Amino acid sequence: MKLTRPKRGPQLLWLLVLLPYLSGSAPPALAKEILEGVESSENRVYIRTDGLACYFCAYGLERFFKKTGRIAAFDLDMQEGIVEVVFVQDKPLIASKTLSRFVHDAGFAPRWIDAELVGRLEITSTGDTVLRVRETGERVLLEDNDTLRGYRSNERPKERKNERQEPAVVRVRGRAQDDENSAMRLAPEWIRREAPS
Repeated sequence: MKLTRPKRGPQLLWLLVLLPYLSGSAPPALAKEILEGVESSENRVYIRTDGLACYFCAYGLERFFKKTGRIAAFDLDMQEGIVEVVFVQDKPLIASKTLSRFVHDAGFAPRWIDAELVGRLEITSTGDTVLRVRETGERVLLEDNDTLRGYRSNERPKERKNERQEPAVVRVRGRAQDDENSAMRLAPEWIRREAPS
C-alpha cells in the first residue's frame, strides 16, 4: 500500500479559520436574536462579566434571557467580557438585580451593569431627577452627580426661554444600581440630547 500525502485544502482552511484567534484578534462579538418577530427597543444594558471564554457561552445566557420574554437580542464581546442586552420595544425594563441573577445563574460573575436609556428628564416633588423612559413610561431615578448637575445647568437657560415646551428627549448612560421603587437607578456617565424625530 502506498502512503499518500494528505491534501492541503482542509489544513489550509482550518488555518484560515483559526488565524484570527491565534493572532489575538478574534472576532469581538456575536449578535444573537432571541425573540423573532419583535421590535427591538432603543433601551439597552451592558453587563461586564467574568468567565466569558467562548461562543458556547452564548447558549447558556440565551436560555436565561429567553425566559424573560422581554429581551429581543444580545451581543457578546469576548475580548472585553461584555454582554450587550437589547430589550423588546414597549416592554418593561428588567431590574438590574434580576439581570445580575440571570448572568450568575448562567455560570458567569457579573461585575457591573451600565444602562443606556432614552426618555425625558423630570423633577419629582422631592427634588429628585428621574428619566421617564420613552417607550414604557417607567421612571428611573438618576443619582445627583456632577454629570447630572452639569447637564441641568446647561439646559436651564434653554428651558426658561421655552417654558411651555416639553423637555427634550435625552439618551442617558450610566452605572445601574438596584432601587426598590423602580427597575433600576442610574449614576449618569453622560447625557445627550436626541435629535428630534
